[in-house]
Amino acid sequence: MSDIATALESIIGQPFLIKTEPDVLDFTNPIAKANLIIIAQGKTLDFPLPNKSVDLIKLIGQLQFYFSKSKLLIGWNAKNLFSYIGYITGKSFPAVTIIDLKILESFLGESNSCPTLFKHVKDRLEAITKNKHWAQLKTIYKSIHIPLICKIIPEIEILGLAHTKKRKIVHPYYEVEGQVNGRMKCSSLYSNGFNPHILTEEDKQFLTTPCFDDKEFIYFDFKNMEVSVLQWLSKDKMLENILKRGNDVYESIWETLTNLECSPERRKICKSFFLPVVFGQGVASLSENVGIPLESSKKIVNRIYKVFSTAMTWISSKDINSVKIDVDHFGRHRRFEEEYYRTQLRNFHVQAPASIVCLDKLVKIYEGIKPFGKVCFHVHDGYCVIPNSGEENRVIKLGREILEKEEDLYPGLRLRVAVSRGKKLNKLEKI
Repeated sequence: MSDIATALESIIGQPFLIKTEPDVLDFTNPIAKANLIIIAQGKTLDFPLPNKSVDLIKLIGQLQFYFSKSKLLIGWNAKNLFSYIGYITGKSFPAVTIIDLKILESFLGESNSCPTLFKHVKDRLEAITKNKHWAQLKTIYKSIHIPLICKIIPEIEILGLAHTKKRKIVHPYYEVEGQVNGRMKCSSLYSNGFNPHILTEEDKQFLTTPCFDDKEFIYFDFKNMEVSVLQWLSKDKMLENILKRGNDVYESIWETLTNLECSPERRKICKSFFLPVVFGQGVASLSENVGIPLESSKKIVNRIYKVFSTAMTWISSKDINSVKIDVDHFGRHRRFEEEYYRTQLRNFHVQAPASIVCLDKLVKIYEGIKPFGKVCFHVHDGYCVIPNSGEENRVIKLGREILEKEEDLYPGLRLRVAVSRGKKLNKLEKI
C-alpha cells in the first residue's frame, strides 16, 4: 500500500475537509508545486499533487474511494482542485457531494480564513446550519453553487481562449462568491491567463476561439438587469409598464419623468442618474456628477420619488440607521461597516439578488446548450458562447429562450437579452 493510501486509511469513514496549498493552483505553469491538505479529527494529512496526468489519475482513484467512504466531505474553495484535475488529466473529477465551507460562509457575509483544526470546521458548519436562512442557502447551494464549483467553472477555466499574439491558450480564473454582492470575481492569476471582466480593445482583438480554429462567438447580455430586478422586488407598476412595452428602458424613463422626447444624449443622462438616485444619491451629488444646477437636480430626485413611488418606498425601507448586517431576498448576508453604508445597503438589495439570477442563468445556459456549444466566459450579466460548427442559429435561439425564461426561483421576473455575434470579440454585431 502506498504512503498516501496508508494515510487515507487512517481517516476512512470520518468527515474531513480538503483544501489545496496554494489556494490557486496554476495549472498553466508546468513547474508550479501544489499540495493537497486533508484536515480530519486529530490529524492533518499533507501530500503533493502530481502535475503529470498518469500520476494524478492514480491519486484521483485513491481519493475517490476514500471520499466515498466519508460521512461528510467538506471543501475549502474546492473549485480550484477540480479545475487543476480537469486540466492535467483531461477528465472531470468523479461526481461528489461536497460542502464548500468558504462558499457558504461568504454567502452569509463572513470572510474567514480556512480553519486549521477540524473542531473549528465542525463549529463553523454548525453555525451555518443554525442560521435562520439556512433553508434558502441550502437550496441555492445545491442548485447553483454545486454545479458551478464541480463542473461549470472548471470547464470554463480549462477551455480558455486562444491569444493570437502570444500564440498560446490563456485561461480565466474565477472565484465563486468572490465579490461582496455575490458576483464572481475574475482575475488573471494563471501564468497564461486573461481577465474577461476588464478586456481592453487590444485584448479583444487578439483573443479567438480555442485551437485557433476561428469559430464564431455569440454573446448574450441581459438588458437592464438591475432595473428589472428592482421592479420585480418592489412590484412598482410604473416600472412594470415601462418594461412591458419592450422599448428602450432609459428612453422611456426619461420621457416618463420629463414629458420630453428622448435623444441619445438625454438617454445617456438618464442612465447616469436613475439608478444612482434609486441607490441613494442625493441632490448635491447628482448635481455635481451630472453637471446640472442644484434646482434641476432637486426636481429630478423629487420626480423619481413621485413617479416611481412604490419602488422608492421599497428601497427606502432598506435604510436602517447604524445597520451592521442585512439580508437580501435570497437570504444572502452582508456586513456594513464602511462609510456610505446607506448607498451600499440599497445597492445590495438589488445587486445581490441580481447576481443570484445571473449565476442561476449561467447554470441553465451551460446545461441547455451543452450538446451544441460551450460557454467560454461569463461577465456579470453577460455570457459568451462558442457554438459548434453549424449550430450557430440553434444556439442563438436556444440561448435567448433559456435566459428569458421565467424560473421557479424568481417567478414573475421579466428578463430580456441582447445578442451579438462575430469571430472577433472587438467586432461583435448585434442581431
